[in-house]
Amino acid sequence: MEIRPGNPNRSVNPTNDASAVPVRPVRARPVEGAQPLTNMVGQAGSAGLVGSTGPAGATGPAGPTGPMGPTGPRGLEGPQGPAGETGPTGPRGPLGSQGPIGPTGPRGPVGPEGEVGRRGPEGPTGAMGSQGPRGMAGPRGERGLQGVIGPTGPSGPKGPAGIRGAAGPEGPKGDTGPEGPRGLKGDTGPAGPQGPEGPRGLRGPRGEDGVGAVPPPIYGYKHLTARSKEFYEAVTEPVIKLDSAGLMEGVGEDNTGAMIVQEDGVYEIRYMLRVQEAEHASSMSVRVTRNGEGFEDDEPAKQVVGTTDHQGLPIPASFDGFMAERLRRGDALRLEHDAPCVIWLQQGRSAALYLRRVGN
Repeated sequence: MEIRPGNPNRSVNPTNDASAVPVRPVRARPVEGAQPLTNMVGQAGSAGLVGSTGPAGATGPAGPTGPMGPTGPRGLEGPQGPAGETGPTGPRGPLGSQGPIGPTGPRGPVGPEGEVGRRGPEGPTGAMGSQGPRGMAGPRGERGLQGVIGPTGPSGPKGPAGIRGAAGPEGPKGDTGPEGPRGLKGDTGPAGPQGPEGPRGLRGPRGEDGVGAVPPPIYGYKHLTARSKEFYEAVTEPVIKLDSAGLMEGVGEDNTGAMIVQEDGVYEIRYMLRVQEAEHASSMSVRVTRNGEGFEDDEPAKQVVGTTDHQGLPIPASFDGFMAERLRRGDALRLEHDAPCVIWLQQGRSAALYLRRVGN
């Protein structure tokens, strides 16, 4: 703030504020009896102290934008940023025109043989050719069943003896039959040399107190044998009639081919049946029945019969079975089959039923 000399009655605004109210000068009252002063000019007072800086005034309006300066030089190139994600594949472009065919390459190796194709439709029947030469005579067929014997004709002259035919093949060996009963005691012969000691036998069943005797064995065997080596045995009924009896001890039989149990006990039962051929191919089973019913735990022997080999010859079928069952006095055992057609049994011993008691 600037101080200028001037009117001593003028007040100085220390704030230099134009809006401050001027201070009215105070005149000094003259002292009575004194002489008034005359126009004396006093000396200028010393400059007053500088007042404190007032507050900043309000910001004035912005001035107009100055002209744009010249473009500066290009700065250094910054480091390359990371690669961005690959965008979606664009639409496939149109197919180009086919190029020229190249030269044929070398021939590759032959591939594996493909599967045989399906058989094509059968073509039309061709014209019948000329008759070929007569073939060789086929094998002689089986001899048919013997017809009814006619009346005896007059005896003709005796012809020359024919050439003896070749012996037929040996038939299958039959099952070993049960041991026969003990014969009568013969005369005592001279003592032979003592043989080696045999193996120790099984312990026999305990006899009744005070007796110790072993009860007699009980067994039975029946079979069926073809009546002629030139013919098979035809079977048309479900029951195989066993018409020949083997050794029987404690077991009976009847005229139907059944074996009749005469003593209670546990019995071993074995059977066999040999089928040569059947009227047609079919499945059949063989079983032993008791009083017309099968045993509860027995599974019948089952096979297909009536089949032929590649030469058209019949294929035989064999049925064998074994079981152990408790039987009672009066039980009738029979050998039965369930073939739905006529069957023919093999030559020789073709069916058998064996029974033996093994326990009480």
